[in-house]
Amino acid sequence: MTKAERLEEAKRHLCAWMEAELKVAEGQEFSMGSRKLAMPDLPYIVERIGYWRREVSKLEGGGRRIFHVIPRDL
Repeated sequence: MTKAERLEEAKRHLCAWMEAELKVAEGQEFSMGSRKLAMPDLPYIVERIGYWRREVSKLEGGGRRIFHVIPRDL
């Protein structure tokens, strides 16, 4: 699977979880495959949204990079 394909898949997952959050927040149930999500599942839904947002960000090249700098006297 190419990076572009992985990015599109991650975006689809993100949209699905965001749709689930909206439905559940409105007091409705949301079906995803064989699973039904309701208000008690809201923390799990929010966690999945965070996961897919991070994946999209990584695939778009927006990941964080940490550099360590060691100052030296010359």
